[in-house]
Amino acid sequence: MKNEITDPKNHYLDTILKHLNFLSHVELDEEDIKDIEISSNKYTDIKVMDFLSVDGTSPEIVKDEILRLKTTTNLILNSIEKGFEKSSEKLDDIFKKIKGFEKFHENYPPYVKLNHPEEGLKFYKKLKKEEYNYSEVSNLIGGKTRQLISTEHQRGKFGVYDGKKKKISKEKLYTYFINELEKKKTT
Repeated sequence: MKNEITDPKNHYLDTILKHLNFLSHVELDEEDIKDIEISSNKYTDIKVMDFLSVDGTSPEIVKDEILRLKTTTNLILNSIEKGFEKSSEKLDDIFKKIKGFEKFHENYPPYVKLNHPEEGLKFYKKLKKEEYNYSEVSNLIGGKTRQLISTEHQRGKFGVYDGKKKKISKEKLYTYFINELEKKKTT
């Protein structure tokens, strides 16, 4: 495989793309379009003269070279057009994802992330109150007693324990649940 930086074809294609980019940002009037056609005709005339200047050139060889240039030009233009079509499709997909992301953040607080497991998002939807006592947490999580929840709370598993509060906030409970899901994934 050729090095993309040193491959002369990439340099020429890059030059063509830069010219197209420039032309796409300029208001072209009829006179500009005529100038482009004249320049294109001059280019093809010069190429024909180049082909004719080689000894032993026949009309068939010149026509073959012109056809090769025409085919290459069409290939480049078609490739560029396909690239624009793919980019347009990707752009639509990106905007759909952005809209979905915005809608997600309208419905969830900042600590609930879009990349959290589906199970975590389902758990969040169950949380109707802002604070829960140990028995409620035990029922919501399942598989842990009220006493174990109390011990984990005092040990800081639900965030910093202030020593007074016997309730766990919705945010800390959700964060704990996500952390437990991630632990299960890694083991």
